[in-house]
Amino acid sequence: MFYYWIIVGLFACHSSGSRHRSSQTQHDKNLASTGLHHDKILGTSFTPENQTLRPKYHVPTYLLIGGGAVILLLLLGLTFWLLRTKRVVRERGVPIRVPNSNAISLIPSSGFSTPSWGVSTIDMVVPAKVSLLGTWDFSEDGLEGISKGFFLFYPGGGTYLEYESGWSSRNFRYKLDGFNATGTIYDCGEWSVTFTENGKKGKGRIGESQMHMVKRCEDYKQADQFYQGTWDLWMQKQSTWVGFLTLNANSGYLEFENGMSAADWSCEVSGMNVKGMIPGQGPLSLEFAPDGSVGVAKIGAMKYYVWRRHESE
Repeated sequence: MFYYWIIVGLFACHSSGSRHRSSQTQHDKNLASTGLHHDKILGTSFTPENQTLRPKYHVPTYLLIGGGAVILLLLLGLTFWLLRTKRVVRERGVPIRVPNSNAISLIPSSGFSTPSWGVSTIDMVVPAKVSLLGTWDFSEDGLEGISKGFFLFYPGGGTYLEYESGWSSRNFRYKLDGFNATGTIYDCGEWSVTFTENGKKGKGRIGESQMHMVKRCEDYKQADQFYQGTWDLWMQKQSTWVGFLTLNANSGYLEFENGMSAADWSCEVSGMNVKGMIPGQGPLSLEFAPDGSVGVAKIGAMKYYVWRRHESE
């Protein structure tokens, strides 16, 4: 409807110009019939022979049509840009409610923000973030060929890296910003990877080598979908196996490397957590990564990393 009235206005201007030119032509003919015309501005006289020198002030038709077409194209381009911006924000951003704020901000995935507009409560769009928690397989293309291994990212920030050769590194620090992860791995160098929006693949560098990462398992919504089974316990500060947990429906079994054990204690599942009370050890608090491959356990006052034990093991 907006563009319709613009086109109507352009045709109206064109028609008005045509009528003005027709009226001017008729006026010139009348002057020609008298044989003399007195110009009030210049104070000169014109005869029919020199009347063609009289200037005519009007806008050419082609300028009106060309200008209207340019304006119409600009409006169409602006409309397309606004619709595209709205779609990108809707697809790539996650709306959240921010109370007690005095500014409105729009932060799409590119990371820039618009000026504040001064409102009390706002809807702000923030970029989504990939979750690294769980197990990732990787391949490294270095000078000596392709090396493979896996990463472990524990709830709470713990990390572990192991190559097929057996070399490993643990508890390296990293930073996650949107879909980009950076860190420094001992004896490997700088680690930098950009992940896809679905959070299943990543590509980047480790030291001077290229690296590709793939998440090993799909994520679960609740721990009760995977928690039953046997989980190995590992010390957090060194690669030392200390025992295992076996979790069944509402009950569990614990056994340490030194032979101490506790059986038939109750446990319950809530979200990605399992809690229980182990006789002789104290309370159990276990938090899993969403893919159900690793977790962090606190038994009494001690904390452990837990790995799922597979049937082949």
